[in-house]
Amino acid sequence: MNRDKALILKTEDVSFEVIPVLENGWAQVYFKTGIERYFLGADSFENILKRLIEGLNESEKPVSGTFNSQSVYWILSLAEIHTSIYASTFGENINFYIQNRNAEVKFTFNLSVKEKNIWRKQLIEKLVEAK
Repeated sequence: MNRDKALILKTEDVSFEVIPVLENGWAQVYFKTGIERYFLGADSFENILKRLIEGLNESEKPVSGTFNSQSVYWILSLAEIHTSIYASTFGENINFYIQNRNAEVKFTFNLSVKEKNIWRKQLIEKLVEAK
């Protein structure tokens, strides 16, 4: 793993880490809450960045289902652990739902408008740098 090329996206409560494995162009994704760190899976580094950027865009997205009566849209599915990431909007904020292979939502977290803009900027910068 090449941690110096990693992208760590943070909120007040959680962090979302994308760590490239340069030998094959893939990256591993981790979710951290408090002192606990969870491996979510892997995909190509570029695909992870692009899917997250798209998920943070303001554009209308097709509804993939519901969670707690909230319409959600798909952002990304990861290999190995078979984690899927969904989101919903409320006002200008975004709720994220991290679902395991058994379709159980294991983690949820919110992004404020400010955090969303910071994440989007970091993702775009990392995508440009990776090309």
